[in-house]
Amino acid sequence: MIKRNILECMTLVGKAPSHYEGAKTYVSTGAVDCDHIDYKQTEQVTYDNRPSRANLSVTSGDILFAKMCGTKKTLRINDVMAKYLFSTGFCAVRANESVMIADLLYHLLSSEQFLTQKDQNSSGATQKAITNTGLKKNHNSSTGFGRTAGISCEIRLYRTDDGKAPNTN
Repeated sequence: MIKRNILECMTLVGKAPSHYEGAKTYVSTGAVDCDHIDYKQTEQVTYDNRPSRANLSVTSGDILFAKMCGTKKTLRINDVMAKYLFSTGFCAVRANESVMIADLLYHLLSSEQFLTQKDQNSSGATQKAITNTGLKKNHNSSTGFGRTAGISCEIRLYRTDDGKAPNTN
């Protein structure tokens, strides 16, 4: 059975946007309903008039999950969404394909098990949220992120006999 910390299965990605001309669609955490964007709640922003939290650029194939405690909001970024700006209330990650395929990582980050662990490791006085430090917590614990039997079994089920991720194309 393969046991890994969640940070071994993914890379933290996402960056501040480079200067751009015109307007971009800004997606706040409030504009995401579970696994899709409610476009009625998005807004068009220019580089100079964007809210301070509109500061996350992503790439097609990235996965976003809301950092805030008690929220289930997970998105798989496609080519269209890669042109949007996202709230810094999201954590942007990319699967470490040598360990876990992106489809499995998306499933994992959407699972009740991950959400429970995210909430347990969140911090903050006013609005609790997971931090990079919170993701690293309990690395050597049997109850920490990515260290439970359920997650380990899922990894094993998605591996081929030679230990490589199966081709999903």
